[in-house]
Amino acid sequence: DGSIENGFEIVSNPFSWEFFKKRQDVFFPIYQLLQQGMGSDDYETCGFHIHLNREAFSTLHLYKFMSFIYQQPDAMTIIAERNSGRYASYNRPDQGLARKAMGDTMDGKYVAINNSNRKTVELRIFKGSLEPKRFKKNMEFAHALWRYSRGRAIRHLNITNFMDWVQRHSKTYRNLYAFLEANHIPLSSCPVISVKKRARR
Repeated sequence: DGSIENGFEIVSNPFSWEFFKKRQDVFFPIYQLLQQGMGSDDYETCGFHIHLNREAFSTLHLYKFMSFIYQQPDAMTIIAERNSGRYASYNRPDQGLARKAMGDTMDGKYVAINNSNRKTVELRIFKGSLEPKRFKKNMEFAHALWRYSRGRAIRHLNITNFMDWVQRHSKTYRNLYAFLEANHIPLSSCPVISVKKRARR
């Protein structure tokens, strides 16, 4: 990775949510890098990027997923544990998120959600980490938001409702739930999302 001056990038093969939950042994070598004196948490140039299968989204679902991220930057900064305007900007594209969800506009790679990949949606917001609980929390957030945004009406998509939803599914998202419980998430700055009809396709 060109942004890393003294290190390397770890890239996994594609895997399912079920594989991630059942085969944590596969990820042990990553966690063990901390014991070898390596780090990721303390470096601005290190991020934690999650690619989601584009086929898992309809256009409307992707719009809702992206809107939740972009319209609540204060809350996302806490959950992601970094504020990286350089590598994962929350600035929305000039042509709007609906056009971005439809693939009609590209706003570069260094944004919160990179939509320029043909087969994946890249969530770029997270602080780099080799720490197991943070690693799992990030993965759980991506999956939880995918589920939550798919099954909720647009008017209900806000951080308060999301946190309530995670609480009801805390057995599935243990690390995410523990993180949300331990950290103050600014609720007042999180508006309910609205959408125009053009987001449908």
